[in-house]
Amino acid sequence: MTLLTFLPNILAVATTNANGPSVKMNPRIMETSGIFTVYVWGTFGGVSIKLQASPDGSEWFDIPDTTYTIKGIYNVICKAAYLRGVTTGGSGASVNVHAV
Repeated sequence: MTLLTFLPNILAVATTNANGPSVKMNPRIMETSGIFTVYVWGTFGGVSIKLQASPDGSEWFDIPDTTYTIKGIYNVICKAAYLRGVTTGGSGASVNVHAV
């Protein structure tokens, strides 16, 4: 049995200044370390991607040190009920963020 399950794409083919969908986190992440991994890729076009967390899916808070401007795999520590990606700046972006 695996402790973490795949989370849906939390940001896909985003444009400038867009919020990704609200994704409910796997409860096992909340019960254990709160560590998960995000995969970020696509055409950035000067866009920055940041991750936000929410306790209820309504109020959103920036997760510290999770602003990305290049393709990569990043480990994140955050115990949150909901997660989303947000883009700011730039133009012509087509980016994806997956969390596992």
